[in-house]
Amino acid sequence: MKPTPIFGTFWKFAAERQRIFWAKQEGQQPPYTADPILATYRFTNPYRVTDRISQFLLRNVIYDGQENSRSPNATLARIILFKVFNTEAAWHLIAPILAQPTPIELRLDAIDKVLTQAIADKVTFWSAAYMMHAPHGTHEPKHRPYLRLVMKMLVDGLPGKLTATESMREAVDALRSYKMVGDFIAYQWAQDLNYSPAFNFSDDYVACGPGTIRGIRKCFSDSFALDSTYDEAVAYTQSIQQAEFARLGLTFRDIGKPLGLGDIANLFCEVDKYTRVSNPTGDGKRIKQTYKPNSTPIPLMFPPKWGGFEPGMFQRVVPNVAPPLKPVPDPVTEADLNAIVAFVLDAIEKTDEPNANERWYSRIAHDEVNHFLSETMPTKYGVRLDNNNEAEVSRYYEPIYESVMNLIWEELE
Repeated sequence: MKPTPIFGTFWKFAAERQRIFWAKQEGQQPPYTADPILATYRFTNPYRVTDRISQFLLRNVIYDGQENSRSPNATLARIILFKVFNTEAAWHLIAPILAQPTPIELRLDAIDKVLTQAIADKVTFWSAAYMMHAPHGTHEPKHRPYLRLVMKMLVDGLPGKLTATESMREAVDALRSYKMVGDFIAYQWAQDLNYSPAFNFSDDYVACGPGTIRGIRKCFSDSFALDSTYDEAVAYTQSIQQAEFARLGLTFRDIGKPLGLGDIANLFCEVDKYTRVSNPTGDGKRIKQTYKPNSTPIPLMFPPKWGGFEPGMFQRVVPNVAPPLKPVPDPVTEADLNAIVAFVLDAIEKTDEPNANERWYSRIAHDEVNHFLSETMPTKYGVRLDNNNEAEVSRYYEPIYESVMNLIWEELE
């Protein structure tokens, strides 16, 4: 699993975004960062649980003083209903109805009427964070199929099945067995359910959404897909976080626990967005949401079952680390790239390899790029690489290799 220069950006982004989080918590006023991208666009916190919507979920939906007397059925219904819309506005509309001592089907019917009226009044209660879609071909309000979904989960006994398992994978599989629930949403909902006292899943499984996958492909070379899976990339990254922060000289102020698999997956998604500006690829993708400063500190709360988390216990001076992130320059000319590609294609044509595949092509390309680095770089570009310095070699090697492979695939198609 070979990292690209973007993998360094991943850790710098995490450290600087976490520094911004603590600056807000300690009441500092904007600007919070010298990084122009982080100052212009909206990015989530490195820790999922510290985002404002997760904090609202904890304080108002799960731990409202009734959590210990609430059944698993009621707990699941509250959490899923909140996460379908994922906004405070929606919760303020439906919470009073959920508090009524009537059968759940009657409460869901009442919620339908309230939300339908809200639509007529042009009240916005859907979140832009997750794109929730109604089934194709329906001509009813978008919220109605999701109310039926919650009812079906309760009728199927899903809460009982989830309380009986400690496996995050099994929880995700159970959730995505329902129509309208894909891999990404199932994993998000499982993490939210896991905040509650009713469910206890392990943190040993991750489901990667499209943004996470794009971020992983930017942080690791094309050859990564030949011997690893996306969830393995997340697990690997999670396992080396302390070593990487130390290697890069970054100070990362945690919340008392390391970044989890879900946090790492989310960071890959955020770095995919960040690099649309710092390292544009010409694919036309842009960051959609701009940053609107909100200097109001969040009164932090963590699931009590985590243990050892109390608001204010992390109030200490924020070190000013992680300079503004900059794209890594590629010193190789288009003519040289084309020369390498021609050389590799010639080698492929002359070699009689009956079992040629992507792995075989990649090995030849790696060899030729390595030869180019050792023979051409010092004389033509004035770049001398210390082959014992893996980070330095990766800085120049991977962009060249990826460019070569992209051109080769175009020629072989």
